[in-house]
Amino acid sequence: FIPRERSKKSATARILRDLIRRGRHHAISVIVITQYPDSIDKETLRIPCTKFIFAIEPGHLGEMKTLIMDLPEELINSLPSLPAGTCILTGTKDMIQRSIPMKVTSIRSTTHGGVTPDFMKELREFYGSDVS
Repeated sequence: FIPRERSKKSATARILRDLIRRGRHHAISVIVITQYPDSIDKETLRIPCTKFIFAIEPGHLGEMKTLIMDLPEELINSLPSLPAGTCILTGTKDMIQRSIPMKVTSIRSTTHGGVTPDFMKELREFYGSDVS
C-alpha cells in the first residue's frame, strides 16, 4: 500500500501523505498500522501528529529511534519486550511535549460505538472521482 522502495512513485503513498497532511485541518484522522515499520515510506511514518508505538521486533528499532529520540536509550531498547497493552505515545512537539510510556485498555466507557465512515467515499469527495 505504501511501500518504502517505491514511495516516491507510488500514487497511494502520495495520496496517503497528502491525506495525513491536509486531514488534520479538516477533522480527518488516519491510522497507519504495521508490524514492519522499516517497510513503510519514511515520510508517512513521520507526518502524523500522534503516534502509538507498541512492541516491535529488535530489527525494526532503527526506524523507530528517529521518531522517539527524546526517550532514554534503555527505554528505546526495551521496545521489543513491552508488555501487552503498553505503548510509547509520541508525536509533534506542539501536540505531545515528550514521548511517554502508557497503558492502553480495551474497556469501553460508553454504551455505543462510533459511526464507521465510508473511507473510499470520503476520498472520492476529497480528491474527485479518479480515486478507485
